[in-house]
Amino acid sequence: MPSARYSHVVHADISLEDAWAALQRPETWASLAGVDEITDPEFSDDGSLAGYAFVATAAGQQYPGRASTLVSDPPEQMAVSIDTSHLAGTINTRLRDDANSIVVEVTLELTTKSALTSMFFPVLSTAVGNGLPGQVEAFAQRLSS
Repeated sequence: MPSARYSHVVHADISLEDAWAALQRPETWASLAGVDEITDPEFSDDGSLAGYAFVATAAGQQYPGRASTLVSDPPEQMAVSIDTSHLAGTINTRLRDDANSIVVEVTLELTTKSALTSMFFPVLSTAVGNGLPGQVEAFAQRLSS
């Protein structure tokens, strides 16, 4: 099945600890990978984000799905798996100190799960790849607010 990997790096004026706390809020993840809506958040016993339901839009198509935390390594890395009926993937966020700010690196990996999605994956992949830099910029702003 076809797959794609995209990454973008930005700086945010926030401490690692505050950015990590923001990653535990479901709404922080909105707009990454075309996510329009987040509902039904789940939290671990320690209060960390365990998952959420979402609806993503890519290339004019809506994809309801579920995200689940795969990696939780405070305060430096958090990764969530994303799963829809047609696509699966991972959103991996790495944070590191950099003088008076932090570096935020977001990597998105997508894989098709159906023959139908494979046929239009080039269009979908281009839309996702072109949109990721702006989405990561907005993501960094949400970390800081």
